[in-house]
Parts: sequence; C-alpha cells; structure tokens
Amino acid sequence: MAWGLAVFVGVYAAYKTGAHLNPAVTIGKAVAGQNLVDMNPDVPGTVTIPATPVNILVYCAAQMVGAMASAATVWLSYRSSSTRRPTPPPSSPCSPPARRCAPTAGTS
Repeated sequence: MAWGLAVFVGVYAAYKTGAHLNPAVTIGKAVAGQNLVDMNPDVPGTVTIPATPVNILVYCAAQMVGAMASAATVWLSYRSSSTRRPTPPPSSPCSPPARRCAPTAGTS
C-alpha cells in the first residue's frame, strides 16, 4: 500500500514533465528518438521537451536525487526499529550471558 501511494504521489507531482521516475525510461526514449515529453493539449502547461544531451543529463540527475532523497526518508523512518534487536527467551541457548548460539546436546 505504501509503495503504491509513493508511486502515485511521484507520478502526480511530475505528470507535466512526463512523470519519468526511472532513468531507464528517459534513456530509452532518447535512444528511440522520441521527445522526453510531448505536448499534451488536454493538460494545460505541458510543453515539448526534446531529448538533447543536456535534458537527458538533467532528467537523470533529478531522478537520482529523488531516489536518494526517498531512500534517506525511508531509512530515517525505520532507523530506530532496525537498531533494536529482539531479546531471546530465557530458556534459549542464545540467552545472556552466553550470546553465542550453540547447538545443545540431543538436538540435530
């Protein structure tokens, strides 16, 4: 659910520029000889953006910055939960003070 919402917000925020969230799409359109964005008469404010080397570089750089910002946001959101380690039950061979998990006699 969260992944779908994140993609939705990314596409919604960038729909006027073609909503390329992946550099592979940008490079693929350039290799195919297509414009990065074609003017859409149904969407006000859209323009045609040709696939020039500068435009491709700017698109790819923006996509990488967006990906790093997203990854940093996710990391910061889950950082506290990833540093906590569950405590094994007291009857476990891994329980303190013996921190090593060693097989016990009679187990396979």
